[in-house]
Amino acid sequence: MICPLSRFAVTSVVQRGPNEVYLVHFVHASYHIPPILMALKRSTKKTLISKHRTHEKDTGSPSVQVAILTKEITMVTKHLKDHKKDNSARRGLLAKVARRRKLLNYLRMNKPEDYQKTIEALDLKK
Repeated sequence: MICPLSRFAVTSVVQRGPNEVYLVHFVHASYHIPPILMALKRSTKKTLISKHRTHEKDTGSPSVQVAILTKEITMVTKHLKDHKKDNSARRGLLAKVARRRKLLNYLRMNKPEDYQKTIEALDLKK
């Protein structure tokens, strides 16, 4: 929303009516902030699921989860190359890596053949 009195973007309107009070976010309205795409698109996730699933209705097996996490990890890694001081993204990256490591350990201990297929398909280190 643009404040009618100025060309600044409005965060929110506090009071409605003839005496409206605007909380102004001091970024000029012509300044465009590009969105940060950290989440996977639905189509990307569907292709990953269809590629790594074990049966027709599989959406949450460990190999599918590892594939999704690997794609998210690569996206966050690319983001961190441009934004080196984004510590919250770095923390999220470490959490994703830890979750993927736990899933891979589960696969290695309980389903070694699925572990090998997943490692080879995603081109990961052992």
